[in-house]
Parts: sequence; structure tokens; C-alpha cells
Amino acid sequence: MLEDSIKYQLQGDDWLKRVGIGGLVVLLGIFVVPLFTFQGYMLEVMRRVLGGDTATPPEWDELDLVEATVDGLRYLLVVLPYTIGALLVAMIPAAIVAVLGVASGNEGLFFLAVLIGVLCYGATRRKPRPSGRG
Repeated sequence: MLEDSIKYQLQGDDWLKRVGIGGLVVLLGIFVVPLFTFQGYMLEVMRRVLGGDTATPPEWDELDLVEATVDGLRYLLVVLPYTIGALLVAMIPAAIVAVLGVASGNEGLFFLAVLIGVLCYGATRRKPRPSGRG
């Protein structure tokens, strides 16, 4: 499945142009708005794949960039509360252990706090469903 997802972006004649534009949009993400545009593009990719169109990914010039940007912003507004909730759940045990580590001067406890935070965050992430393909 991982191999398929990597090969997917390389399909089609203009794959280098498509990947280059996507990379440029991500690099321009320091201006924030291009990140919404990139997320909107990724949503369009998901829509097409879920609809059965797995031949080639959409080209950037096929998309309405304003609509893609708005879709990316909507996606962020929907996903952000869940992400914040997952981070809070992950950070509560980590914060407790971190405070204990700092108070006792034990760097090992501080490392353990980071590890707990990472493990709790991973446990709160949605698990992918099996695709049924083998």
C-alpha cells in the first residue's frame, strides 16, 4: 500500500511538473494560505481515489485554486478541534511526569515524559481500516 501511494504521484506525463508545483506550494507555506491550497489539493486527490479514479492524480491547472484553498481551510476548521483534543490527552500524563522530572532534577523522567506524550498521542490517533486488498 505504501508503494502504491508513492507511485501514484509519479503517474501521468506531467508528474514532474505536478510534484514540483506541489513542493513549491508547500515551501510557500510560510505564508500560511498556500498550506490551505495544498490541503485542498490533497482533498481532491482523496475524492478522486475514493471515487475510483486511480489512473492519475489531478493536475494543478485542472483545479480551481480558490475553491481548493477554501476546502483546505474548511478541512482545517473541522480537524483542528480533534487534533487539539488528542494533543491535550497526550500532554496531561506527559506534563505530570515532566514536572516530576524537573522537580527532582532527573533527566530520565523528563525523557520518559516525552516518550509518554508521543505514545499517548499515537494511541489517540484514528486507526486506519483494513482496505480488504492484499
